Amino acid sequence: MAAREDFARHVEPTERAYLAACRAAQESALKDREGQLAARERAQRRARWATAGLLLVGLVALAGALYQMRETAKREALVLTSAAHRAIADQRYETAMRIALQGLPLVGNSPLALGWSTPEMSGLEAKLAGAAQRSLLLRELKGHNDQVTTAAFSADGTRIVTASFDRTARVWDAASGEMLLELKGHNGQVTTAAFSVDGARIVTASVDRTARVWDAGSGEMLRGGMQRN
Repeated sequence: MAAREDFARHVEPTERAYLAACRAAQESALKDREGQLAARERAQRRARWATAGLLLVGLVALAGALYQMRETAKREALVLTSAAHRAIADQRYETAMRIALQGLPLVGNSPLALGWSTPEMSGLEAKLAGAAQRSLLLRELKGHNDQVTTAAFSADGTRIVTASFDRTARVWDAASGEMLLELKGHNGQVTTAAFSVDGARIVTASVDRTARVWDAGSGEMLRGGMQRN
């Protein structure tokens, strides 16, 4: 400090003025730089707050949309439950089951969809079970090894013939559901099967480009080519 003062006493006034101006310029430049840095920091702070605010608004909007989706799904489930209830009261049990199935959870549904444990789904499930217990569904015909393509009653309603992609047609007792005949011979998927008007014969059609006629009592192939085992 003493050296600086001694130097200042020995320099000319003009030089002292020049040095003072340099120091003032340096101090002004430093202040300007500090001001710029402070302004940039304030701008960055405002930008961060603005980004956080926009993110918060977006999250609130998303939460609101998800809530509305859940509430809409709940209302739809309640509407379907009410419709199924009315169908059961009118003894339209198959209709009630179809209505209830529309609203029940499916495999692959969004994780945000209503699950089985929700009260709305429990109500729909109860209607489905109630309608199934009262339904006029009598039998399930089980035996085909692939997709069933068609089913038809005989004219007297005592038998049912079905066709399947497993290359067979089958005849069933309509009352008991017991399989009576298995019609084998087609070399491809059987697409159609039907009884004759008198119920004595059955005609089948297949993707093997043949139609075949069978004895509806014995299952013997009457027309259409040689039967293969």
